[in-house]
Amino acid sequence: MSSLLPQVFHCLNEILELCHNFCSLVSQNVAPLDERGTAQLDILVKGFSRQSFLLFKILSGVRNHQINSDLAQLLLRLDYNKYYTQSGGTLGSF
Repeated sequence: MSSLLPQVFHCLNEILELCHNFCSLVSQNVAPLDERGTAQLDILVKGFSRQSFLLFKILSGVRNHQINSDLAQLLLRLDYNKYYTQSGGTLGSF
């Protein structure tokens, strides 16, 4: 697990940065998004999907090697509607 900590940290950092950028984009645009704003939103959505799926994949791989109830609960909450498990790996291919 310790070798995966930098990867998990990077994913979480990227996800938080994408959320921050989304908040900035939304707060700067009161009216409907223009073409540039829509393009930026599309990039943010794709990046978030990619990073969140990668995080889920990394954590799922760890769970398969180590049984940890806290990690299992986190994964259950992340994938509560089977969004990631049913995607079959297609989320990260944007």
